[in-house]
Amino acid sequence: MKTLSIAFAAFLFSFTLFSQPYDVMINPYWYFYSNNYTDAVSGGMGFAGIGNFGDLTSSNINPASVNIPGKYQAAVQYNFKTTQQWGEKYGIDDLYLKHYIYSGSAGFGYRINKMFQVGLLYNNPRSMNQYSPNLIITNELGEELGRTDSYDKYVHHKFTIPLVFSYKILNLGIGLNYNMNRRYFKYALDGELTSSFDKFSIHAGMIISPVKEFSIGVTFKPQLNGEADHTTEGNINTQTEKVLLPMELGAGFVINLMKNRLKFAADYNYTKSSSANINGSELKDFNQVHAGVEYTVNKQWQVRTGFFNQPDPRKNTQSISGVVTDLNQYFLTAGASYMTKKIKISLAIMDSHISSGDVKITIINGGINYNF
Repeated sequence: MKTLSIAFAAFLFSFTLFSQPYDVMINPYWYFYSNNYTDAVSGGMGFAGIGNFGDLTSSNINPASVNIPGKYQAAVQYNFKTTQQWGEKYGIDDLYLKHYIYSGSAGFGYRINKMFQVGLLYNNPRSMNQYSPNLIITNELGEELGRTDSYDKYVHHKFTIPLVFSYKILNLGIGLNYNMNRRYFKYALDGELTSSFDKFSIHAGMIISPVKEFSIGVTFKPQLNGEADHTTEGNINTQTEKVLLPMELGAGFVINLMKNRLKFAADYNYTKSSSANINGSELKDFNQVHAGVEYTVNKQWQVRTGFFNQPDPRKNTQSISGVVTDLNQYFLTAGASYMTKKIKISLAIMDSHISSGDVKITIINGGINYNF
């Protein structure tokens, strides 16, 4: 265990809370770890699904994807991320990026008729816990001031009403979202600080299926701007900071072969993260590719595999003291589903240990859907 001065601890946990123009945890910089990929079906095939039809939880990828086979659907999913050491290059052993306690989704969908579907979904698309256990706080003279479990937790709660219209070869979908972003922050001996950013947003999508063997989809999320309010445990407002969550565009297609037993899917996603900065450093836009394949073995089993990348968000890869870090990740995925007439149980594993950079994590996602 290493000791830290208050100033250095503050920098590591928030790049100093009171000196930056943007809230540095509610920020696209952390997507390399905070993304939860909460869809166990798409997760198994490289998280590709913009042009695909799926269950209620697929609305996080494309709201036009929702396809409830019966009258009603209930869906629950949960995912887990492995711990990533964070600070080893700077000589700090006890600093980690950890899984946030709850990361998943739950919802209920209703097919009104052949043309209209609606639902209500809670989703937790991003979360993380930057954590250091039993941190020794010292002053500039190296004198111990005390010890504390320090953390900087971030969670994005999203409540969505997906509305889907279907007519012949066309599916249109819109997700009406209420976003609750929360940050719980403690790095010194004083109490916890809370940062709150709440905002309404929309997520629009479309899928066209000119033939049964092929479909293509597009999706759009507008940029969100606002201010996060920081409060102490006594609910005293200490300051506000800007928040910018970038615009996202996506396009994808699906090809079905062998009488729909074999499915190929591929997506391209663009995130305009250059709109937001962190600690005065420029971020670059994300360009992500997702690709996967699914094979239906029989009436009970489907298996999947795939690939996607999670790019380093920074233009300059040098950070503290000029140390060069690499946050690029490449994920291999695998998954399977067991199906009965009414129930579908799915499991996905997404692993980035083939990456050559500093971040290598495993994400496990499990879900169950009940159609009735």
